[in-house]
Amino acid sequence: MKILLFDRKEEEQTSLNLLRQAGYNDVFLSCDIENLGKVIDEVKPNILIAEYKYENGKHLTDYLSTKTKDDYELIIYTNEFSSEVYDEIPLAYKFQYVQKSDSYVSLKQAIEYAYHANGQFKELKSAVTDKFYVKIGDKFKIISMEEIQYFEVDGKYLNIYLESRKYSIRSSLTDLLHRIPQSKYMRVHGSFVINLDKVMSINPTNNSIELKNHKIPFSRNYKKELLNHFAFV
Repeated sequence: MKILLFDRKEEEQTSLNLLRQAGYNDVFLSCDIENLGKVIDEVKPNILIAEYKYENGKHLTDYLSTKTKDDYELIIYTNEFSSEVYDEIPLAYKFQYVQKSDSYVSLKQAIEYAYHANGQFKELKSAVTDKFYVKIGDKFKIISMEEIQYFEVDGKYLNIYLESRKYSIRSSLTDLLHRIPQSKYMRVHGSFVINLDKVMSINPTNNSIELKNHKIPFSRNYKKELLNHFAFV
């Protein structure tokens, strides 16, 4: 695993020591926001760990908003954070957030999650997944695809509905459709993707689908495909 640590000059050694304490030695350093893209191209990291706020009023989002995401995962490692900042990060960057005041254990958990969330190795990043990882507090919960009733798109977030629980992750519908098995899941609405095995009934009159403990709409654009799947005449 190759890590690029992008931090303020005065803090990079502390952050580097924390990474080494967590067991990561293949770490490259940079503190020049203007040359971040060049360094990424040269290092080709698996994971980018980056401070959010820099000198002269520069922010990480100033770089991210003008660049295309490369083949790495992002961890924002900072104490300069808020819900407003979270929403500023481009959706293409599914990232972890770790406060610098946290222990090396939190940073290690974030690194392991980032490396495994979209596939355990680069060649598996586009493969269909059989699970999702959801961060709850300082832990990561594994949700099996078989547990999921349906997905709902909600702005920059993706709601995952189980029989009696709901979890939210930062993801796009496009990313979701690439990761789920098409034989088991179907998009039935602009905002909904269902687990076909969880369907209990379909009402073509009012365009609704009943799942266990859930009732969701389907749109006319997906009605024919849905009914054909269940061999309705």
